Amino acid sequence: MKIKMLADAKGSANISGNAIKQYNKDEIIACNEAWQVDLANIFVSSGLAMEVKMVEPKEKKKTVKKKVTKKAE
Repeated sequence: MKIKMLADAKGSANISGNAIKQYNKDEIIACNEAWQVDLANIFVSSGLAMEVKMVEPKEKKKTVKKKVTKKAE
């Protein structure tokens, strides 16, 4: 889940909640852990953030082309 902050807000910076962080307007936050998702849901329900869907390019893999040679008959 990713969210984009619509306003500046302070929130937890770790799982135990004993440190705070300033989340700034227009900052995009990737929420990978359960406590981050809970924090994101609080920001969204309070109107401080909105959930965003971002399409990221997939890594391109190079394919090795095999050279085909014709056999002389």
